[in-house]
Amino acid sequence: VREAHGWQAIRLKIERNGKIFAGAQILFRKVPFIGKVGYIPYGPCIPAGSDELTDELLREVKKRAGKEHWSYVVMNLPTFGHHMVPAVKKSGFSPALKELPPNILITSTLLIDLGKALDEIFAGLKSKTRQNIRFSIREGLKMREGTREDIGTFFRLMQTTCERRKAQPLYPDIESFYRFWDSFHEKGQ
Repeated sequence: VREAHGWQAIRLKIERNGKIFAGAQILFRKVPFIGKVGYIPYGPCIPAGSDELTDELLREVKKRAGKEHWSYVVMNLPTFGHHMVPAVKKSGFSPALKELPPNILITSTLLIDLGKALDEIFAGLKSKTRQNIRFSIREGLKMREGTREDIGTFFRLMQTTCERRKAQPLYPDIESFYRFWDSFHEKGQ
């Protein structure tokens, strides 16, 4: 998909005795007025507690960036990659500015301020979205607050939507959704 937008890919790996222990896929392309940029989506892939591997892989990323003359590299750490943050910072990486490319980090997310009144939220939607909602209600759509027992239904709907759009789900396993529910629900969120 990203190849159609000018991205190319390289893969770096750290091996020990013929086995891969860590790796990263780096997408890169030339951006007007900036030069070449690298992007590591949801990576690198490194086992938790492997500071030595993290340092080694980050050195390889920086070496490749220099060799390829990239202006910078953006890393979008994996969902459960918080253990890498100290090593990434120590290696000289800093938080990315949202205004700089690639601005493709989770572009399908929609944030809605739930502190607003329902009418105000509805008024802020695109007219076509409002039209589709009104049509669905006329056709009998019922809305209710979901429960943990609804996660299976939600997951199947998400998979069907992703298949129809020829897209990969951000979280491809149902267990992630149970973890999210359990984490947020117990905090009243």
